[in-house]
Amino acid sequence: MFAGILPGCVSIKSIPYETTVRQSKPENYPIEIYESKDISKPYKVIGIIQVDAGKKYSVAGVLEKLRVRARLMGGDALIEKASKPQALAWG
Repeated sequence: MFAGILPGCVSIKSIPYETTVRQSKPENYPIEIYESKDISKPYKVIGIIQVDAGKKYSVAGVLEKLRVRARLMGGDALIEKASKPQALAWG
């Protein structure tokens, strides 16, 4: 078993907090990224997403990977919390 990250490779993990499966969002669904102090409407954290990227990946590339995974989880947005972005749903 290889336990490292190769330059240019990306590892992404997500852990859902719910037992119900949410419907994925469309590919073009806008996923905004918030800091917890900037959210003024009710939300529910539906899971955690972690990305480990090699040096060849840009910040924009990593953020897009996070957005794709949030859409797959049925999330509406991402929140930066304790250095681990979490997917969330409104309401």
